[in-house]
Amino acid sequence: MLEIRLQSCVVAEDLKLRSAVFAELSPEKLSALSKLKPARSARSIVAEWLIIAAMITVCRFVQNPWMAAFAIVVIGSRQHSLAILMHEGAHYHLADNRALNDRIAELFTAWPLMISLPSYRANHFEHHRYANSMKDPDWRRKQNPDWAFPKTRMQMAALWLKVVFHVPLKLAFTCLTLDLPRFVNGRDWGREVLRASYYATALIAIFSMQLGKDFLVFWLVPYYLVFMPIAHLRSIAEHFGLENNPAEPLTQTRTTKASLIESILICPNHINYHLDHHLMPSVPFYNLPALHQLLSRSSAYVTRASITQGYWGVIRECMLFRHPCKL
Repeated sequence: MLEIRLQSCVVAEDLKLRSAVFAELSPEKLSALSKLKPARSARSIVAEWLIIAAMITVCRFVQNPWMAAFAIVVIGSRQHSLAILMHEGAHYHLADNRALNDRIAELFTAWPLMISLPSYRANHFEHHRYANSMKDPDWRRKQNPDWAFPKTRMQMAALWLKVVFHVPLKLAFTCLTLDLPRFVNGRDWGREVLRASYYATALIAIFSMQLGKDFLVFWLVPYYLVFMPIAHLRSIAEHFGLENNPAEPLTQTRTTKASLIESILICPNHINYHLDHHLMPSVPFYNLPALHQLLSRSSAYVTRASITQGYWGVIRECMLFRHPCKL
């Protein structure tokens, strides 16, 4: 009963603060920002795949280890960008028709990254509904020392070694445990069979064309060594090293002001505007900068929102938070 009352208080405070923020803004302008532009999303998906294909093609002609290393970084960052576009698909932002939205999201973003869209969507919607509480599956799963901040320099270094060498296996196990019950219990069974067929067809094509080495070097290596560490850093930036005060929802999630390089490598498709996204999940990624500009006209947002300058700033906050004398 106590947990229910506390959750009710959190929801009430969240609604109260949202009302205070949006009361100062134009409803018409806010509504316009939620309008979908499917062609804009399609261009972004196509662009990511073209960059990946270009990197692999260049490496076939330029047999150089430095070129290969550069390509791995670029491809890993584009895989991360595809994951952000998959997140947009989970919010039904890729197309006006929801069935078409899901087919696009699965074929071109989720399945290539070995993610089940229904599993991700169910988990993510609960995250939005109960952010930073024990009813939030993401938050609950991260209640362990790896996600405890602040950290010392040594603890932070140890964390990133673990991210590179251990987290990929743990994440693969987590995805399996999320997806398996959905398949066994018959939820979206037809979709899971189609997904399995997609992987079987892809593997047959890869090995029949003798592309196994390319698949390893230019897909799996970037996936584990670049995409996952970037996604880990972004996850820290979004919800950790903050006060997490239920009475102050604007301090539970962070918006990070990113440089051009950070926008390309760490936070593509404006995912750095995470607080803004939580305040208005109906706004697609290409309108988040405009939403941020609009929210910045709200005195409640300006005075209380958690906004950090750059991802190095995030790391500093995660090392300084509560214990400024440790750095």
